[in-house]
Amino acid sequence: MTRVLLIEDDALVAKVIFYYLEQAETYEIVWAKTGGEAFANARDNFDVILLDILLPDVDGVDLCSRLREWHDCPIIFISCLDSSDTIVRALEQGGDDFLVKPFDNKVLEARIQANLRRYNKNLQPTQNILECQGFTLDARRHVVVKTEGEK
Repeated sequence: MTRVLLIEDDALVAKVIFYYLEQAETYEIVWAKTGGEAFANARDNFDVILLDILLPDVDGVDLCSRLREWHDCPIIFISCLDSSDTIVRALEQGGDDFLVKPFDNKVLEARIQANLRRYNKNLQPTQNILECQGFTLDARRHVVVKTEGEK
């Protein structure tokens, strides 16, 4: 399942996106109507974030910068704002892609998949091993090992 955080205050737009992506049966969507709701959900892991700019309580571009502190996943802006200055600002502040409303949902899904392919290709396998005096933690195997020679 691809976990999607949809941050969109327009209920009609959100429901259309939700409905379309849900039909593919490969997406799990969490919908936040405000920046505050987005932050309440931001501690969870998501594969992609769809982010509107015009939110009632925060500017979406500023929210993107703050979400980048927690998430490295692709962030795709979805906005009715189509000026080149807005798009450039959004991408410079951490966005990976930008779709101008109204958009075709097939294009949205294609952009999600393209960003995920690029993101997953760039992921380097991590060791997930932490060594400290006397112990080694292997997070991948969920094992703590006492280092030899230590008391």
